[in-house]
Amino acid sequence: MSQTYIALVGAGGAVAGAVAGALATGLLGVKVARTQLSGQRASQVLDLQEQHRTRHREISRTTYVDLINEANKAKKTIAEVMHCKVANVDSMLERAESVNSMLEKVSECITMIELEGERTAMNKAVAYWQSMENATSTVAQLLMQLTEPQGRQNLNSNSILMDVDRLSAQSAMEEIHRSRSEFMEAARSALGNNAV
Repeated sequence: MSQTYIALVGAGGAVAGAVAGALATGLLGVKVARTQLSGQRASQVLDLQEQHRTRHREISRTTYVDLINEANKAKKTIAEVMHCKVANVDSMLERAESVNSMLEKVSECITMIELEGERTAMNKAVAYWQSMENATSTVAQLLMQLTEPQGRQNLNSNSILMDVDRLSAQSAMEEIHRSRSEFMEAARSALGNNAV
């Protein structure tokens, strides 16, 4: 009986050891599986975050390009109005009206940048738009001077710009160029292209 007892104890120990080993292996397997699953989830989260950043960068890029294109059209028309000939008052007034509609489109782009753009780029975009508004005010003042009889008599060339007003118009256009450059720099930086 003592041999049987020893055999039973030995067999019981072997079974207990096997169960303990299986349990340890199972727990280790569960831990490894959880770690792998956690790693996969973290990888998926990182992938989704990168996809979101890429989509957002593309939306921002498109919005910045739209602003630049609309602003370039407005800037060109502002310059044309500033250099219209006195004889072409009707053409000048038509262009002045088109400047207003162009600036509305620029304003729509600014709204998109406020929603989708990076804060510094947004601030520079607003300053860019404001510089065009200021230039438009300068043009409006020149047009008002031109429509007054006294203003027509004071013109010393066949352009609407008098010498004094030529300086303010030139200053307004320089401000547009400067603010455009600042916006472009901020947009490049926001898009991660500041090394270009």
